[in-house]
Amino acid sequence: MAFAGGYLLVDGVVYNMMLSITLVWASFRIFKAGSEFDDVSIQEIPISRAVPAGAGIGLLSGIVGVGGGIFLSPLLLLKRWATPKAAAATAALFIWVNSAAALTGSYLSGEWMVETDTIAPFGAAVLIGGFVGSRLGAEMVPQRTVRVVLVVVLLIAAARRMLLVA
Repeated sequence: MAFAGGYLLVDGVVYNMMLSITLVWASFRIFKAGSEFDDVSIQEIPISRAVPAGAGIGLLSGIVGVGGGIFLSPLLLLKRWATPKAAAATAALFIWVNSAAALTGSYLSGEWMVETDTIAPFGAAVLIGGFVGSRLGAEMVPQRTVRVVLVVVLLIAAARRMLLVA
């Protein structure tokens, strides 16, 4: 679905508004819930809910051009399908696969041109940052801190998008 979303052409204003509203909503829900997610008992994710949720997130993130973790992490937390640390780890893999699919769709639609001299440094930075971040998140940082960082990242991304619309 991320491939299909990446293939679709969406107007810049619509794109920014869709993404901004989603980011603010997700951050508000996670912040409002407080620490109840930090030590939540995890429920098993039924496949009948996981597949449509993943497909919807893939399509939406492909349309707006993000990896999908900003949609997946709040969903995992709000449905009590993961702790903040587990949501962050799950989202990291989802983002990688989803981004590759969406970029392929975007490239095939002619909307995005591959700049090979840019991919290598960003790819290396992503791998290094992902490794360091996953180690910190898994072994050193408390659940509450991971949740707060997620809320801050969502709000920063939303504010950036809103400034682009204005």
